[in-house]
Amino acid sequence: MIHIRKGFTLVELVVVITIVAILSAIWFVSYTNYIVWARDTNRITQLWKLSDSLQLYVGTNNTRFPLPDDSVTLIASGSTIWYQWYAWKNVLETLDYQNGWQDPQDDTYFTYQISKDKRAFQLMWFLEEDDYLTEEISVNTLSPNSYAADLSIRYPKTSWKNLWILLEETTNIPLQDSESGEVDVVNSGDTYKVHFSDTNVLTASWLTLNSLKSDYSCERILESGWSKWDAYYTISPWSTKYRIYCNMSNLDTNLMEVNWPIWIGDTGGFDAYSTTTNSSRVYGSTHLEAEGILWETKPQYGGWYYSINPISIDPTKTYRVSVWSKKIGTTSGTSYFGWITNSNGIFDLDGTLNNNPYFWWGDFPELDTWYLIVGYIHASSHSDTVINGWLYNLSSRDRLVTWLREFKFDPTATTAWTRVLHYNDPTWTNRHYFYDPRFEEINPEDVWDVKDLLPIKL
Repeated sequence: MIHIRKGFTLVELVVVITIVAILSAIWFVSYTNYIVWARDTNRITQLWKLSDSLQLYVGTNNTRFPLPDDSVTLIASGSTIWYQWYAWKNVLETLDYQNGWQDPQDDTYFTYQISKDKRAFQLMWFLEEDDYLTEEISVNTLSPNSYAADLSIRYPKTSWKNLWILLEETTNIPLQDSESGEVDVVNSGDTYKVHFSDTNVLTASWLTLNSLKSDYSCERILESGWSKWDAYYTISPWSTKYRIYCNMSNLDTNLMEVNWPIWIGDTGGFDAYSTTTNSSRVYGSTHLEAEGILWETKPQYGGWYYSINPISIDPTKTYRVSVWSKKIGTTSGTSYFGWITNSNGIFDLDGTLNNNPYFWWGDFPELDTWYLIVGYIHASSHSDTVINGWLYNLSSRDRLVTWLREFKFDPTATTAWTRVLHYNDPTWTNRHYFYDPRFEEINPEDVWDVKDLLPIKL
């Protein structure tokens, strides 16, 4: 008798179901990946279109970029540096933009940031996959309002000029979602996350982040590989640009170790003068309008002797000594800028013994103005009596007609140290600030040349 099978065996059913399950899983993963890819493609397309619209708006109307909606103003110790919020209704209506503008998954908006002069912008959007992070986008980019999505697992897309949209340290949420009004990025003490590029990410305080810009200083230009030639360069330590000569072939010329922590009293090679509480290191605006660490002195006496680790010198060489300084308050008290050595004596240029050598002392012509003080110590064999040191006004770059003295070494000298003092000031509200003290060996023929010290404001 012939038996005809009318169905599947249990084993066959299990095999078929397993195969169908595997194929369904493969299809689901592929479909999910496709959906994610489609959403990221949508985000990148919107990034292109909105960037183009911003640049077209500025070019067509001969104007500047519009302010972000309800923007958070980012300031640094009182100075505005950026505006950051969203490219939302006001911005989109200004641009007459009708090409999307919301995240296809979260209905959130681009984060939009502009510089304080409104001449540069940056956009930011978070992708779900990192496939696009190797693709270049020729826009000012770096992403979205009330984030329902977990941005800590998303991928910020960055490109071209980065104005440094600030993100929260652990969540990746842009700063405007947790702050409002003005945010002082220096004095808040907070740490931030910034994407310098798609893969170069740093979390640090604002001062650390800012100092890593490729155009922050001559040193950063060299470290970033931008250039290695001795020449004039434009640097931007903060928001203002300066033109300065960078001696790239020999940048590390300062014989003083200047690594000031925020604290009071002695530090490193610097021996605080008089009462230690009258000398401290504080955050403040430098001569380049950048945030930096200044040496602050309070009445009645303050300053330093760089005597804890004296500088080794060669008495047959020439050295340049300099410091930036300014005073606020009143003209009471006297400022001193000098040096001393371990030898039996120090000589004026005419050969007269001088046991208390100061390049300069007195009052600055104007209060609350940065001045560069430059003095020279010549080889023991030096015979010229011409004074080359000057007091320079940063604003005008003028060499001020005010007396300075110069010196030459005793042949037995082997070490030296600087001394910078604010002396006998009875006005307790006065403050005196010093920045970037330097002691450098130079070519005797270059004693007039201070182009590497004195910047030109652009």
